[in-house]
Amino acid sequence: GSGLHRFSQATPSIPILAAASAGQGALTFVPDHDGVIRRVPLVLGLGSKPVPTLTAELLRISQKTPNHLLVAADGAPHRLAEVRIGRFRIPTNAHGEIWMHYSGTEPGRYIPAWKLLAGHVPNELLANHLVLVGTSAQGLMDLRFSPLGRIIPGVEAHAQALEQILSEHFLLRPSWATATETMVTIAGVLLVSLLSLRTKALAAAAASGTLLTIL
Repeated sequence: GSGLHRFSQATPSIPILAAASAGQGALTFVPDHDGVIRRVPLVLGLGSKPVPTLTAELLRISQKTPNHLLVAADGAPHRLAEVRIGRFRIPTNAHGEIWMHYSGTEPGRYIPAWKLLAGHVPNELLANHLVLVGTSAQGLMDLRFSPLGRIIPGVEAHAQALEQILSEHFLLRPSWATATETMVTIAGVLLVSLLSLRTKALAAAAASGTLLTIL
């Protein structure tokens, strides 16, 4: 639908990997204006076609289900409300993204590649797990800002998105949130304006600072 984040072109996997893979998913995030990754997309638009992301495609393959089902919002056929993948029904925003509820640092999420290649990782540690291969090298330009003030590898955002989906722990933003935020902001501005006209400058400044902190 038109609500998806759209891209005119993509860099495909190299042929040897594409031929050996059970599926392919997009890796792109759409950060906010401050560069923070607050949402992870499950589907993006490539030209006129919807394409799954790494998170969605890995979830599909792990369940051996053949497709993804995109569910539109009631009365808005071009705005997504949900993505269904196998047994999971995942609520999304209109752009097909899930809101992230990041956890703190979890060293157990990571296994250094050299340990795996050297045979130092027991098979039991990987059995029945979804394993993502990524990098944290700064020069490869896949470091992202999280809302917790941390810099994380992009692959961790996908991993935490999968954790949320598998545990069915979703952050939901109600439809009335934007209107409420707008009304509260307008009321705050009017209150500050009134105080600036009727009180001393220092008191008005203190009240303005308090309101800004609350808002």
